[in-house]
Amino acid sequence: MIPFASLCVLLLFPSGSLETAAMDLGALGCTFRLPPADAGRIGEVTGCEFRFRSPAGESRCTLPRGAFTVRREETAPGWTLFRLETDDAVFRKSAMEYMRFMLDLPEMSLGGEEKSFPDSADSAVRDMLRGVRADKDWGEGMEIWLELAGPDEWEDFLALPAGECLRRRLDRRGLRDHPLAEREICGVQAGNPFCPALRPDRAVLDRLREKAARQGLRLSLALAPVNEGDLDRVLRDLEDADEEIAVNDWGTAVLMKSRKKAMGVLLNRQWKDPRLTGAQAELLRQNDACGEEYLRFLRGLGFERLEWEACGRRLDLPAMKGTLRLPFWQANTSSRCPVRAVWEHGDRGRQFPMGPCTAPCREKTLIYPVGSGVICRWNTLFGCDAKSLSDGEWLRQAHGRGADRVLLDL
Repeated sequence: MIPFASLCVLLLFPSGSLETAAMDLGALGCTFRLPPADAGRIGEVTGCEFRFRSPAGESRCTLPRGAFTVRREETAPGWTLFRLETDDAVFRKSAMEYMRFMLDLPEMSLGGEEKSFPDSADSAVRDMLRGVRADKDWGEGMEIWLELAGPDEWEDFLALPAGECLRRRLDRRGLRDHPLAEREICGVQAGNPFCPALRPDRAVLDRLREKAARQGLRLSLALAPVNEGDLDRVLRDLEDADEEIAVNDWGTAVLMKSRKKAMGVLLNRQWKDPRLTGAQAELLRQNDACGEEYLRFLRGLGFERLEWEACGRRLDLPAMKGTLRLPFWQANTSSRCPVRAVWEHGDRGRQFPMGPCTAPCREKTLIYPVGSGVICRWNTLFGCDAKSLSDGEWLRQAHGRGADRVLLDL
């Protein structure tokens, strides 16, 4: 299966579009899976759009209904496999160029099948962070903030002083001796920027606000992309919120134009791929935010801050307030959760749209083999940049460009 971030396929219907993941890509088409509710609508498809993304850039190919055929290949409990075929010359050229470029990238070494559901992710993360050391002045002059991305972290924060929450996390990750253990927490970010099922409701938010105020900490909020069905509830819960809000979709950014906002990492996008060579990564040190005209547009929407990730290479940051999320970086986020698919159906491929969720990710995760540098938490694959917790010079350079905050997502 090809990640959404690399190849996006949209099926077009009279009433809208449906995103799905491509498999078995070739010069004449691909296969894809749909759950039963969507499989029954396949005859209504009016066209499809392919968005090929590689380090060389993005290309798009839109096919009207008469330019391709779709046939049902396999049906299993929970999904139907379809094959899409076309002889369109534009598609063939785009697909071949995409495959040629991606094959030229060094392969990630996974070294075997992934291991599912250990008791926790602690051992895998400790392995990723083994050997991390930093000078005592690491992060000097920058504020240290702690991410509260799920119920367990909210509960720890409500029960313990913020400094103790940080030290407990460092201890679990094998970082007991890191200079961070002696730093004071300036603020906390509550909410999950990737999974909408892990958004604190109004009652929890009020408790977090009260605890932050008692400890003299600032509080910011993080929102995953908001779907239309949740919009009224989200707006109601945040109706009188005066905290900075990190948003991760354009619709929410527009609706909250008058609020204090940070541009989350799903909007402030970077090309992130562990297979990139040093020369390729060097060409990707900037993103759109490095353009002055784009920055003016963002400020016009009310953005006061940009969130960045350390993703194994140097970045050219624009002169604007910035938050550095360390040490994990988002590789691929899906609206259909693989952890829940394995938990409920025993098959990572049987993913369904977000809905009422028992949050198995509170205790379980998908761990990829040692050496891959990949972990799946919630609905997202993450890479880890352990060096970001050691490289004080990189932090000093980022601080000089306006990044004044480190957000720890340990």
